[in-house]
Amino acid sequence: MNHHAAVPTAPDPDSDPDSDPDPDPSGGPAHPAPDEPRPTRVLVVEDARTDADLMLRQLRASGLEVSARIVQEREPFVAALQEFEPDLVLADFRLPRFSGAEALALVRQRDPFLPVILVTGTLPEEQAITLLEAGLSNYVLKDRLLRLGPAAVSAMAQAADRRQAAHDRAALEASERRFRSVARASGDGLVVVDGRGCVTAWNPAAEAIFGYPPAHVLGRSALRLTADPARRILLRIWLRALRAAAPPAPVTLEVKGRRASGADFPAEVTLSCWDEGEIRFLSAQVRDVTTRKEEARLRQILSRTVDQTNTSVIITHLDGTIEYVNPAFERLTGYTLDEVRGQTPRILKSGRQSDTFYQELWAEIGAGRVWQRETVNRRKDGSEYPQRTTVFPLLSDAGQPDRYVGLGQDVTQERLLEAQLQQAQKMELLGQLAGGLAHDFNNLLTGIQANAQLIELDLEKRPEACREHLDDLVRSARRGGEIVRRLMGLARPQPEHVAPLDLRGAVEDALRTARRLLDPQVEVVQRHEGDAPLPVLLDEAGLYQAILNLVGNARDAMPEGGRLTLRTRPGFLEGENGRRVAAGVVEVSDTGSGIDARIRDRIFEPFVTTKEPGRGTGLGLSMVHRFLTRAGGDVTVQSAPGAGTT
Repeated sequence: MNHHAAVPTAPDPDSDPDSDPDPDPSGGPAHPAPDEPRPTRVLVVEDARTDADLMLRQLRASGLEVSARIVQEREPFVAALQEFEPDLVLADFRLPRFSGAEALALVRQRDPFLPVILVTGTLPEEQAITLLEAGLSNYVLKDRLLRLGPAAVSAMAQAADRRQAAHDRAALEASERRFRSVARASGDGLVVVDGRGCVTAWNPAAEAIFGYPPAHVLGRSALRLTADPARRILLRIWLRALRAAAPPAPVTLEVKGRRASGADFPAEVTLSCWDEGEIRFLSAQVRDVTTRKEEARLRQILSRTVDQTNTSVIITHLDGTIEYVNPAFERLTGYTLDEVRGQTPRILKSGRQSDTFYQELWAEIGAGRVWQRETVNRRKDGSEYPQRTTVFPLLSDAGQPDRYVGLGQDVTQERLLEAQLQQAQKMELLGQLAGGLAHDFNNLLTGIQANAQLIELDLEKRPEACREHLDDLVRSARRGGEIVRRLMGLARPQPEHVAPLDLRGAVEDALRTARRLLDPQVEVVQRHEGDAPLPVLLDEAGLYQAILNLVGNARDAMPEGGRLTLRTRPGFLEGENGRRVAAGVVEVSDTGSGIDARIRDRIFEPFVTTKEPGRGTGLGLSMVHRFLTRAGGDVTVQSAPGAGTT
């Protein structure tokens, strides 16, 4: 206690007995300057001013620096408790309108630790005991005031100790409540072990992880919760912690836990030590990492899969810069990861796709959709290769795109195989046409031979008639040459030759040959809307084969006969930016068996067929679809079982 402040002067005998005897000279309340130690504030309940002065003098004689307030009645006393905030209360036992017992009761209602000392002329022993039990700190008889100073110092020291102990208990209880609350709410198991290695605390998460109810673990050894070699490791750590002079720092390690069922599981354990009195406790925060380990294992499998797959994988940031490519990409393109990191996929552009093509790609993936097309890319050495490309956004945990992933499959071998199969399909058609075309050739040769004989007979007698025979002969030769040309185009692989042609005339020419595929009981109907030509840009040989494929399918759908209708008409296609583009339309309809809905949606896929096994390859419609889409057109199907197909 610091006692350097000046001792207050004695009060004026004529002053108010309920006023503070140590007023601030400035007229304000008697409060010390901020940097000065605060004097002991004493609230005195006494009606005799001389007795009050003697009490304060004894306190100062004991070394206390005192600031006092003297009251006589209940209301000023209650107000002083609130405003003055005393450190000590001295009260006479009996006053005319107030008593020390009442003062004690009022103090204890407000503060259980504020020391109260009765200073009285007499106090029966039984009453003294009752008051001490009610919380009285001490009592001093007025004829023995020399005891007041030591009694006051002792009472205030004991009150401070009790106040601190209560504060510590409250803090401990709050800490325990927080621990219990955290322990109950924590997803991690919390296990507390005492110096004997026995479990003293066990939260619900620990019960869920290990499978033991609290009654089966509390007070028992914690070693049953682990399996060797983790058991020996934890035991060594615990023994070192017990022998250490101070609790060691927390340590985290991964061990193998053991459930009540006997099954082992991977666990991440954080061990912490603390002392409580002479006992050292160990707490273990246990986290079941089975799921995390499994996820890590799956990530490793996924990583190996990406590294070992033959599918090219490329991962880019949202701005298109490359972050990662897998070994398949390196093998396919000739570029290494170091060469392409930070670049964009534009390094693979071959120029075979238009800007509109790439605008469509960005529009699709920007909208969060999957984009899939066949592209032609360029390798590092400049060579080109066809690739089936799939691009899609990779979503973050929040569901927002944060990467783009591109998957690529080299379809060079597929295209070679497709060309071989397409050639086989052509040869199959050629075989079907052979009988009818041989008959046509016989007719042509007969006509040529007959006209040659007529020319020989009429050369001398009717030379003017030879011109007509020669014209017939030339027409037959041209017709034969046309048949040979078409057969050669059907039999041999040839590059596409896109050129303007009249769709109506080309369909009529193709139908003349295609009729050879039909049985006599199939009625053929040709319909053309309008008399004007339908100009298109197409490969005539490709159109010729497409018509033959469609007519062949119609024939197979009508084994008992029926009607085949070919109709040409003007139409429109949806072009870029939603514009309508003029086009020619060919409709090939039959009255055959129709197509089931389950197959109809896949009818243009390779090897999908409605025919019995061994009859047809299922490549005809896929070739028609590929031919027309490459030419900038489209093909659709309308059909129902028993209702024919268009």
